[in-house]
Amino acid sequence: MWLPLTQQRFDWNKDKAEAEAKRKAEEESKRKAEEARGKAEEEARRKAQAEAKRKAEEEAKRKAAAAAARAEVGLAPSASDAELAQAQAKAEEASRKVEAEAKRKAEEEAKRKAAAAARAKVGLAPSASDAELAQAQAKTEARAALGLAPSASDEEVAQAQKLKAYIVTPSGSEMKDWLLSKGFAEENDRGRILLQFLKPEYEVTTLLELFALEDADIDEILQGLPLAKRRVLKASIKQDRDGI
Repeated sequence: MWLPLTQQRFDWNKDKAEAEAKRKAEEESKRKAEEARGKAEEEARRKAQAEAKRKAEEEAKRKAAAAAARAEVGLAPSASDAELAQAQAKAEEASRKVEAEAKRKAEEEAKRKAAAAARAKVGLAPSASDAELAQAQAKTEARAALGLAPSASDEEVAQAQKLKAYIVTPSGSEMKDWLLSKGFAEENDRGRILLQFLKPEYEVTTLLELFALEDADIDEILQGLPLAKRRVLKASIKQDRDGI
């Protein structure tokens, strides 16, 4: 059945328009696909270039580090890894020896200074022997135990030892307590007075012997003591002696 001419033209234009739209859609699809493929290729190329650059930088760093390591131990850049390892081991051993020697010298210097200080403390020269140091230290400790200065003479040490031994006896304790009761509160004062009485030429060791002394004996024994202490002692002895 034949359609009217106008209808035929309408259908033809419609088909033509549909074909044109299809063609454009296909071209757009191809363009987008081509564009996507181009972007993918560009991204892959960029990544490949970045990776190549990274590897090149790493290789340059490795070579520089290897050259520096070889130069540090005096090797040429062409030296093998085995030669480098051997040279580094030798360098480390040499460094350890240097450090050990420095430590040994520092310890020796510290010991020397400590020894010099110990000698100076007891009045010895730095050149004094260990035996001299030990002897001086023993003397200093003995004097300290007696309440004496390190410079105290042997005679002062002997007197202090004699006094220490005497005070612990019943008679010595009695004499000490008597002096304390008379107002001689200072230990040094009591010790000085007792040593006067303990001199070999007097040997006054008990209160009985003390109160038996004549005034002239007391004056003689107390020579060398301060005047005020002599008078207090003499008056105290007279008071207790006369009261017996």
